[in-house]
Amino acid sequence: MASNEIQQLSENGNAEPLVEMLQGKTGILDIVQGTAPLVPANDPGETGLNYSETFTVSAEGDMRYLSFASMLVCTNDGFTGVDSVKLPFYKQKTVYASAFDARTEMNTENFADIVPPCQGAIGIASDDEGTGASNLAILEDGIVISHPGIMGSEDLLENVHGWGNTVVKIDIVRMK
Repeated sequence: MASNEIQQLSENGNAEPLVEMLQGKTGILDIVQGTAPLVPANDPGETGLNYSETFTVSAEGDMRYLSFASMLVCTNDGFTGVDSVKLPFYKQKTVYASAFDARTEMNTENFADIVPPCQGAIGIASDDEGTGASNLAILEDGIVISHPGIMGSEDLLENVHGWGNTVVKIDIVRMK
């Protein structure tokens, strides 16, 4: 089941409930948040768009695992993440994260039901402002599944907003 924290992250891009829940928990050493939405790297040569972000995370003593969660911006309730990835003892490690559907809202693919900045994140104009709140009219059962992807059925375009099975590449580099 999608927790309230995952619902807020996946529907509204609100990481605060998840951060608050994790702060002070035993076994959590460091929490880092992103600074801006990342867009698909369909055209990495395009300027002014963020395709990646670098974080420095402290992992001391017996803290040996990394977890990551992020909203998929142009979705009703899509998210991605990894849980308890073992940190590399030497050098570096790459892991890939798939797309998940929190199933807390139906996938309408309608800008009116999707949190901004979907419309402007990749240069699409729309009269629909979008929403940063949950919509009870499109409520689902909250059972997390693999995301079916973007079908191009309403405002979203499969060739612009779609993705493959892997949505995030995470390179973990040991600094010391």
